[in-house]
Order: sequence, then structure tokens, then C-alpha cells
Amino acid sequence: MNNITLSSLLVAGVLAGCAAPIAQPSAGTTTLVLTPRIASERTVQGSSGVEPWKQADVTRVVLELYTVANEVETPVLDGGAPVKLELDNHQAFNGQVRFTSLKANTTYRVRAYGYQDTQQITVDASSSLDVPIAYYEYAILEKSIPLQLADKAFAGQASAGLAVSNGTLVASGSETFDFINEVQ
Repeated sequence: MNNITLSSLLVAGVLAGCAAPIAQPSAGTTTLVLTPRIASERTVQGSSGVEPWKQADVTRVVLELYTVANEVETPVLDGGAPVKLELDNHQAFNGQVRFTSLKANTTYRVRAYGYQDTQQITVDASSSLDVPIAYYEYAILEKSIPLQLADKAFAGQASAGLAVSNGTLVASGSETFDFINEVQ
């Protein structure tokens, strides 16, 4: 598979009905096999009508590959373009993803982004995985990559009455209170 670009591999995988998308970004001998998973589905306490994001809400997953050296993250390139795999919900959560030909003595970072249509619904900092690759010949590493679903913001309104007995109430203006909270 020498000199085959990422795009031709993806086209070949689609035409062959391949269940595991493959990216071959460089000339190493290590394969990273990833299984995307939801880190934890969020719960909402004390709020009716607000449903947290769930795995079924994720319509698309994007995996991006980087190298990390001295705390500096650099995109891995294939033919001048960053290595990026886009998967639908079925591909992401019902199979494995392979990054092949990774180089030894290199630390790779895979970033995972979950989307509902065009809206990102995952937390960037919690949806990544660092994979140090030592000196192995023809090694296969199997890892799980988390997708941390984001909180859903919501706004609420309430009204209240005021009863005054044995006294007087003098109105001097109006007050407005806004309560906005994020689901934690």
C-alpha cells in the first residue's frame, strides 16, 4: 500500500463495504485501532423538559490525528492535508477505526469531535487520547477514545405573587430577574 493517499483509501473502503475506516498517514509500522465511545451520558436533575445529549444524538464523529512533542501539537499530514476521518453514528459506534503506518518513538494525539448535524456537542478537552508509540515492529495498539458530551444550556421563567397584610406596599418601579443556568 505504498504511496496510497488517505482519500483513495477511504474511497476504496467505501467501495469494498469496509466496516473499519482506515487512515495511512506516514511510513511507520504501528497500527492504532480505536473504538469511539461516549465518556458518560449527562444527567439533568430537577429540570423537566431538558433532555441531555445522548449517543443517539451524535450524527457525525470527526477524528483528527496529531503528533505531540514538547507539549506542542502538530497535525499529521497526508499529501499536504491534515489526517481527518469523518464517520456517521453507525460507523463510529459499531466498529473500529484504524490509523496505520504510525512511526515509532512518537506520541500521537487523536482528537474526537461529536456533532449533531453541524452543531458540535462534545467537550474538546475531554474528547482526546494521547498514544505514545515506543519502538515496536509491526505493533497493533487497541484503544478506546472518549467523546464527552457537552452540557445543554437552558433558560427558565417563573412568576410569583406577593401578599402584604397589616401594612402597605409602595411600588417604586419594576424589577426583572433572569435566571440562566447550564445543566451540570
